[in-house]
Formats: sequence, C-alpha cells, structure tokens
Amino acid sequence: MKDLDVFKSAFCPVCSTASSDAKPLYRIRYGTNEVLKKLGYEGRIPKVMLVRCPSCLHHFSDQVLASDVLENYYSNDSAFYDPELQDTGAPVNRNPMKTAHIVSLMDKYGSRGNILEIGCGKGILLSDLREKGWSSFGVEPSPFASEYARSKLDLNVVNGYFDNSTFAEVAFDVIVLNDVFEHLSETKDLLRLIYSRLRTGGILIIGTGNILSTNARLSRSTWEYFSSWEHISFFSKASARAMLVRSSFNLIEIKKVCHKDSVFTNVLRLLENVFVRRPLNIILPNAMEKFPSIRNWKFFKGRSSGDTGVLTSHLAFDHMFIVGEKKD
Repeated sequence: MKDLDVFKSAFCPVCSTASSDAKPLYRIRYGTNEVLKKLGYEGRIPKVMLVRCPSCLHHFSDQVLASDVLENYYSNDSAFYDPELQDTGAPVNRNPMKTAHIVSLMDKYGSRGNILEIGCGKGILLSDLREKGWSSFGVEPSPFASEYARSKLDLNVVNGYFDNSTFAEVAFDVIVLNDVFEHLSETKDLLRLIYSRLRTGGILIIGTGNILSTNARLSRSTWEYFSSWEHISFFSKASARAMLVRSSFNLIEIKKVCHKDSVFTNVLRLLENVFVRRPLNIILPNAMEKFPSIRNWKFFKGRSSGDTGVLTSHLAFDHMFIVGEKKD
C-alpha cells in the first residue's frame, strides 16, 4: 500500500471543518500500530495531531486512515473477539457495568419496544435486553461477531453497515451506538438516517469517551482512547451537544460514568496514571529506542504495546453517555 492510499487529511466529524483550519493541540501517540500491521502496511507512519474545531469545539485527529481501508479492517478482523470466548463457547460480557448503564438509561427514557444496536459485536447487550422484553435488532460489520450473535444467541443481527435497507420495515423506539462514534470520520449522514428510522419521541443513546475528563487532560497524548489508529474522533459535552442539535435531536442528558469497574478502582487508576505512567512516558520512547530489550521486561508487558514504546494511561472516569430524543 502507498501512503496516499492509506492516510488522508481529516475533516471535523461533526461540522466538516478542514483539519487545516482547526487549532493544533498536541501530538497523539497511538499505543499500537497493530491495525497497520494487519493491513499489511509497511510505509511511512505520519505524526498525527489532535486538533480542535473552531466552529463546534470538537476534537479529532488531523490525519486518519482512509474509509475503504478501515472498512476492510472492520469487515475481516475477528481476532478482537476471540479472547471473549470461554472453552464452552459461552459469551462473556467484558464490561457488565457499561451494559448496566445503558439498560438504566433505557429504563429511564424508553418504553418497551424495538431496540437497534449499531455495532452490536456479539450481541451481549441485545441478549440482555431481549430478556427484559425488548425486540432486539443489531447490525455488525464483523462476520465473526454477527454470526456468533445469530447462531449462539439466536439474535436478529445482520452483517454489514447500517443503511436504508437495514431492517427497512422496522421503526425503532431506541437506537444505541456504544464505543462507535470515536471511530467515525463523519456523523451527519449517519445521524440523519438514525433520525429517520426512530419513531417520534424515540431515543438515541451514544456511548463514547470524554476528551475533557480530568484523566484525559492529565494523560494528554497517552490517553487510552488514543490506543489505536481506529480512534479518530473525541467528544466533549460541548461537541456532543452541537452534534445532536445539528441533527435535529433534543439533547436529554449527558451522563458521565466510569468506563468500567468501581469508583475506587478508577481512583487507583488515576493515581497510577499521574504518578507512574505519566513520568515513565517522558523517558520511555527514547529509552526503548536505545535499549529495545526493555520492552521484554515483565513490568511493561501488558502495559506498553511494545511496538510504539507508549505506556498507555488507564481509563479513569473517562466515559459518557449522550442521550437524544427525536422531536415531535
């Protein structure tokens, strides 16, 4: 692959402002180049800047992987899901707290009806909601995950991307996208389609990271949401509000939550980020370049990706759920 075939200059995912017109903040140090390796790319790796849009205040990467390149990766990569399988093939919910947050929001704002999850993975959330009386539908680009949802959990999940033909005969009461929006280089067309497929008064729930959380501000270029090249779009409360307003949704709530685990655990992670990981990241890149054997030290295994020399910060109080409503 040539550089020009893989990378492109970005536009704001919320309002389409060119990255060249946005304010540079700092360099993103992606935690791993695994995506590039799986794509077979061995060319020049660009230096990527986090920029802030002057129009809607959204944060995004100034250079991103081309859409067709990412679609190829999402449609063929099943390795991400393999660790979630036990020997019995039973599904494992890697983040029950996040599932509980979504269920709580749906109980608060939605009446039982049709739920669509875009990017549903293996269907863990949809399976839980079906048990609570919802009619569950899902769409998932990974052939492996979508087949698992159908064959193991007996869910109505299609393989591919959400478009006008996806469950065309169904009107939805709730549409959920969890850990999806940080992957998107453009949101307007998708939100327009989502709006058209919701019933009047229907609810949209988006789960994503908060770029202005305390941990994100302290971690800066090593924040865990910068862990891989697929993550290119980073929301704050201001840019989330701007995105929904531009798409005619009523903003109901923005709920800040822990991405996973207890408040106490998140406090410990934040302290480790500040007093251990942040200082080490000052010296790690140069040290690993001069002394590659450091990467094999027991302390760094599972903490540093090994191929970039970045000791990625833990997530700690970094997640938020954005809840919108289709207007009458």
